[in-house]
Amino acid sequence: MNRWLLAAAAQCRAIRLGDLQFVPAHLHVGRGTLGRGFRTGIHTHTDFQIEYVLFGSVRVLLESGEVGVLKPGDGIVLPPGVEHGLEVLTDAGLLGALIRAEGKHTAAFCGRSAAACREGGTRFGDADAAVWAKQMINAAACDEFGGWEAETVASLLRLWLRVGIRALVREASWEGNNGRRPSKAVRHDQQEALRERALSFIRANSHRAIRAEDVARDLAISTRHLNRLFRAAFSETATQSITRHRLTQARRLLTEDPRLQIKEAAAATGYERVSYFSYCFRRQFGYPPSQVSRTELAPRAERENHGTPELAS
Repeated sequence: MNRWLLAAAAQCRAIRLGDLQFVPAHLHVGRGTLGRGFRTGIHTHTDFQIEYVLFGSVRVLLESGEVGVLKPGDGIVLPPGVEHGLEVLTDAGLLGALIRAEGKHTAAFCGRSAAACREGGTRFGDADAAVWAKQMINAAACDEFGGWEAETVASLLRLWLRVGIRALVREASWEGNNGRRPSKAVRHDQQEALRERALSFIRANSHRAIRAEDVARDLAISTRHLNRLFRAAFSETATQSITRHRLTQARRLLTEDPRLQIKEAAAATGYERVSYFSYCFRRQFGYPPSQVSRTELAPRAERENHGTPELAS
């Protein structure tokens, strides 16, 4: 299969973003199934490296410490010169790629992206990327691999790579402006747009126990970057914001419907255990859910927006 993937990579057109272009240099499916406990040594590459988990779970280590655990559908982009290693936590399959950046300001971009990576890594992954990766693997696994199959895999590869490269460009705050950092006003607008997207995702999922990693994945940024955005604006982490929104939604439900039981409000906001829900609710608002006044107006539930919530269940 790797032979066919390499053939497809050779046909894949360069991906141009701003004043840079990215050319696939190598593509492989990691040596079958990597067994639990497998580790790579700490190493670097001269090109950008993408590691994407097809199944299983893998811990990523950087010179600055652990980035986190990649699960199926998660990917990470590692810039040239960044020391890193992988540890397989459960039997895993990886799709890997090396990408060469080209352009007048390649050195500046590599330096910027490496600095951003050392703060937490550039992670990516969404439903489209997962579908493209699966289709690419299936097409490359055909018994007969001809021109049509190579063209199909090359097209899917280009779509899949764009997801990771866009995350990399966004994380490095690169605007294609000859290597200059975007103005303070532009950066502020970018951060506001990301926060709004994050909040929209959190509100839309207040009925379930999402994690900060889920929000970061939806935005194609690292969890550390997401937390920096939230601390700067709200003086709380993304996890705390998720919990606050879930509990505010629960209080709104209790306020609006006098017949609603506490266990129903807990279930409607993703809490499986009523006792834990009550604990978090008291910690957030200073009183238990049983003391919510059913006659108070719902807008009051909107006014109390900050606190120090417990981790989401």
